[in-house]
Amino acid sequence: METYLRFLLMTILPAAIALATLHTAIAGEGGLVRSAHLEEERARLLRQVEAQRDSNARLAREIAHLRDDPVVLRRAIAEDLQLVPRGGVVYRFAPARSAIAAVESSEEAAAIPVP
Repeated sequence: METYLRFLLMTILPAAIALATLHTAIAGEGGLVRSAHLEEERARLLRQVEAQRDSNARLAREIAHLRDDPVVLRRAIAEDLQLVPRGGVVYRFAPARSAIAAVESSEEAAAIPVP
C-alpha cells in the first residue's frame, strides 16, 4: 500500500497539478485565450474611437465653415429647411421624358400576363 501511495504522490499528483496549471494558464480567466480576445476587442475599440475622432473633426470643420461664411450658412438653411430668402428664385425641373417613358413602358409590361 505504501508503494501505491508513493507512486501516486510522485507521478500522478504532480502531473495532475501541472495539467491544472496549464489549463488555467491557457483557458482560465486571465489565460491566453482571454488575453487574445481582449486584445482583439481593444483593437476594434481603438479603430472605432479613431473613426469617431475623424467624424468629430469633420463636423468641427463644417461648423467653423458655417460660422465663418454667411453664404454657406444661407445655402445650408435653404437646403435643409427648404427655405428661400426674400426675392430668391426657385427652379423646379420636371423629370426627363425618357424617364417617364421608361416607367410607363415597365408598367405596361408588368400589366401584360405571361402565358
